Amino acid sequence: VFPQQWKRGLVNPLFKSGDSLEPNNYRPITLLPALSKVCERVVFRQLYNYLTKYKLLSPFQSGFIAKDSTTNMLLNVVHEINAGLENHHYVRAVLLDFQKAFDNVNHRGLLLKLEKKGIQGKALKWFESYLTGRMIQTILEGVISSPLKIDKGVPQGSVLGPLLFLLYIDDLSLNIQSTIKLYADDVFLVSHHNDPLVATAILNKDLERVRSWSVRWYIPLNLKKCESITFSSRRHRTRALALPPLVLNSVPLKEYEEVKYLACG
Repeated sequence: VFPQQWKRGLVNPLFKSGDSLEPNNYRPITLLPALSKVCERVVFRQLYNYLTKYKLLSPFQSGFIAKDSTTNMLLNVVHEINAGLENHHYVRAVLLDFQKAFDNVNHRGLLLKLEKKGIQGKALKWFESYLTGRMIQTILEGVISSPLKIDKGVPQGSVLGPLLFLLYIDDLSLNIQSTIKLYADDVFLVSHHNDPLVATAILNKDLERVRSWSVRWYIPLNLKKCESITFSSRRHRTRALALPPLVLNSVPLKEYEEVKYLACG
């Protein structure tokens, strides 16, 4: 059982910029008891070693993975785009944005996914205890708020949180026909074909699969921040500009001439 006193977090809102009266201009920094992090590090090593030993994490995931990085992720993305262009294909791509993905993780769903990865019995009960019954309090200018119960999300400021999120999003890549690359909750889909309508159809089917996954697992998509882009040779550019839109949740995605991915662009 994970001790109840270790489940209390103290949130210190860190001002970013803009209007100081606007709550969205603050980044919440959660402080957890030191002993809880010591315990988490022990469990983290055991869980991570188990997952990597038996190759239970998606090979398409680069976030929070040892010896992987945003650089490797971007190199893979660029390689995939160039491979399509070298074959004189039309290349269509989508950058997906989930709304507060880490904070919306469903605890029952996460426990189910842990069980499917072979975490059972007392170990699964430990994770259930770790996730449930958490409380946070906000401190601002020396004033501490009343406790607020947290019943979803991976614990902010925790050691295990990022790895548990990888487990939660791991099955997103299943049944995807396009090339998919993930960096934690940043998702890049790319499809290329000599017939641009085929590339578009493949990607639209995958977008519907992603939408279905997001509904089933309670991780909403932020449609306003999902972007599409088309790459083509200069001689194919006119046709590329006239292609039908990529559609997510019945909403045509805005097409951009350039996009920023993983803070690069």
